[in-house]
Amino acid sequence: HGPRRGAAMSIAGPCGGQPGAIPRGGKGYGKGGFPSKRKMPLKGLRKGGYILVAYREKRAPGMIEEKVEYEGVIVDKRVGWDNRESYVELDDCLRLNAEGQVAAREGRKRLFDAFIDECEEVEKTERQLSPELAAAEGVSKSSGDSSTEAA
Repeated sequence: HGPRRGAAMSIAGPCGGQPGAIPRGGKGYGKGGFPSKRKMPLKGLRKGGYILVAYREKRAPGMIEEKVEYEGVIVDKRVGWDNRESYVELDDCLRLNAEGQVAAREGRKRLFDAFIDECEEVEKTERQLSPELAAAEGVSKSSGDSSTEAA
């Protein structure tokens, strides 16, 4: 007996495609649809774009993670298999405080996908310096350790 004709076709399912294919992130899943664990905030961003990122930063073990906003120009971006491998690297990166003022100039900073809450492309605007940074830059131009803490 030879192989039955058409038997291989029925495995693929009614919609065709690969049998057992994993649904890819960003195809109708997410906000209102099926809850996808992977948010893929970096999807669709171009190198050279200016972005604003809401980022969760852990201070120390046991402490509550702090939500920090950064903005800068995308110089490198990697979307890996796992969200801990995926990152976006910003140049001229600015850390913003709660009032949207520049709290620190970070230079080049790599932000990992796993800790990015939101990410959007924005117009670059001149931001006001926070009083702490303005005072620090007014006194000295040295980029030492940011040991000044806002209370």
